[in-house]
Amino acid sequence: MIGDEADIANARARAAAARARLGSTLGEIQARLNPKALAREAWDELREHGEELAAEALAAAKEKPARTAAIAGGVALFLARKPIVRGIMHLLAKRDEAGTDEETAAAPNGSGED
Repeated sequence: MIGDEADIANARARAAAARARLGSTLGEIQARLNPKALAREAWDELREHGEELAAEALAAAKEKPARTAAIAGGVALFLARKPIVRGIMHLLAKRDEAGTDEETAAAPNGSGED
């Protein structure tokens, strides 16, 4: 009987330790699944990945500066395409206006027809 009581006490102690471990594990899981913790972890991973990409891009730019300049120029032209087209159209319109003014001034009757 004494052996049985010792076994029961030992089993109860193991059960209590297992419950404590389970409670601790559940607490850790709840902390990890907290939306704020998940968002913070995702932000940290994105930031680290962005830093790695930036470092790689900088290293590539240092290795091949001509290629980097060409790509940057292409991107700049693409982003400024509308103002560039407007500027060209404005210049062409001025040239056309100047041409019609010269034709009008050259015509003797002022009609602009020859």
